[in-house]
Amino acid sequence: MKGIQMNIAYIIALTDTNLLTSESSGIKKKIDWQVSALNRAGVETHIIKKEILPKVKRAFPFHSSIIDWYGLLEDMVQKYDGMYHRHVYTDYHMLSFFKKLKKIKPDFKIILELPTYPYDQERRKNLLYYRDLIYRKYLYKYVDRIVIFDKKKTVWGIPAIQTHNGIDIHSVNIKRQKQRNDGLDICMVGDFEYWHGVDRLLQGFFDYYEDDGTEDIRIHLVGGVSNAQKVEEYRQLASKGLIKDRVFFYGNLVGEELDHVYDICHLAVASLGRHRTGVMISSEIKTREYMAKGIPFIYSTEIDVFRDAHEDFALQISIDDQPVKMKDVLNFYNGLVDKYQCDELSNRIRKFAEDTVSIDQVMKPVADYYLMMEE
Repeated sequence: MKGIQMNIAYIIALTDTNLLTSESSGIKKKIDWQVSALNRAGVETHIIKKEILPKVKRAFPFHSSIIDWYGLLEDMVQKYDGMYHRHVYTDYHMLSFFKKLKKIKPDFKIILELPTYPYDQERRKNLLYYRDLIYRKYLYKYVDRIVIFDKKKTVWGIPAIQTHNGIDIHSVNIKRQKQRNDGLDICMVGDFEYWHGVDRLLQGFFDYYEDDGTEDIRIHLVGGVSNAQKVEEYRQLASKGLIKDRVFFYGNLVGEELDHVYDICHLAVASLGRHRTGVMISSEIKTREYMAKGIPFIYSTEIDVFRDAHEDFALQISIDDQPVKMKDVLNFYNGLVDKYQCDELSNRIRKFAEDTVSIDQVMKPVADYYLMMEE
């Protein structure tokens, strides 16, 4: 670890307190990994959690859209040299806070991360989005850099730090590969929002047996506890016909229990519906975890780290709402079995993860900017 050269506050607006307490939360893991990487690089980073204001207050035209920004001013001035914020919505209060902060400490460095970009289609039905639309065009006056998982050089007139999501590779155990001698086991791990496309997987699974499919396939769904309504919809879909005894719901799992599910599975499934939110290049954490695990997977929306070269351990399906074609999935996996030995396949996938999505490499441009080492 480098000597600490700078102190920053990592400010998070929480829509759900479980996001930073549940060990199964992908957001919690990502933030923990980012903070650890910044600390190792010499940027002492402190997480500040702020619960969002009640809906009634946020609905007022001139009230803050998310948190009490002014309540942070004294600490920012006295304790920190910069801040990192997972951007949610921009409003007048945020801009005013940034303006006062910069006036008191002109060298204070403000970096905003856009976890999803573009997010317009995803948020358009939210009234707070329209407030954001008005005020975000003024962020350039106060924000020094935007962290974006894209190739754009500027966003809203602000220079971008172009990167992608990463993970702490060494915190993820590589899976023990399973011989395919008793059917095919497929897992999907996530919160099961509509953009994860679980419906595409289950409908395709149902269609396979409706079309007289003969392979013994089982699907293992892990997660979704915070989205009970969606899980119930999927349970109803999974209760139909020949798939009703072939789909298993686990709830949230962590540690050895989650490792066990990975170990009994041959394939994993990433999001199959990011196009539903207008996202056409994916940087989601789940694909990084699959790669660190050493498990092949299927996906739809293009993955950022695959843009320069197609990787044979991942199968891209159509970017639409059509059911997954299970015959194509079977052909894909059978091709991998013919090409690689079990351990050879998992090690190859793991090596790709180490070379491309290590959190230390991903956060290096951010740390360099805080330390003024950027080129």
